[in-house]
Amino acid sequence: MATGDLTTLAAAKEWLEITDTSQDGLLARLITTASTAIQNSLNRPSLAPTVYDGVFDGTGGATIVPKNYPVTDVASVTVDGASVLLDRVVWDAISISLKAGTFPRGRGNVRITYTAGQPIPADVEQACLLTVQALFTSLDLDPNLSSESGTGYSSSFRETAGAIPPAARVLLSQYKRVF
Repeated sequence: MATGDLTTLAAAKEWLEITDTSQDGLLARLITTASTAIQNSLNRPSLAPTVYDGVFDGTGGATIVPKNYPVTDVASVTVDGASVLLDRVVWDAISISLKAGTFPRGRGNVRITYTAGQPIPADVEQACLLTVQALFTSLDLDPNLSSESGTGYSSSFRETAGAIPPAARVLLSQYKRVF
């Protein structure tokens, strides 16, 4: 499983009902492709727990709202180059705050190393499996072809062909970062 993958090779093989190892390399690449497409569509660098080193502008308030969430741990806080004792810091899923005092106003004067993310939710993994399935089953097809006929022959093409199928997009809708 590559870093950032939203499912495992074993889960993809079970979903696709593949029992041999002949497709393992291909499936691993499709899992990474599907995972990257999903995270990009959600405007998130990662859904799994990841350590971030963020630089923030001090606002004069006691709270910083980091870009990535949910915040699960804070490893260090530095303000104007001086370390803040972690027993003076509290956090919840979406913010990091000082128990007393404020983050002084300034550009890029607050540096926080924190962990954000959560175990991959089941519906996100299912969306990844649906996307892997769509990619796997379309390997021999023109991805822009939406219908085809015979005899007199007729074909029509999609204007755009997204990697993430509609059923997966529904499962992912609640995870899209909008700010």
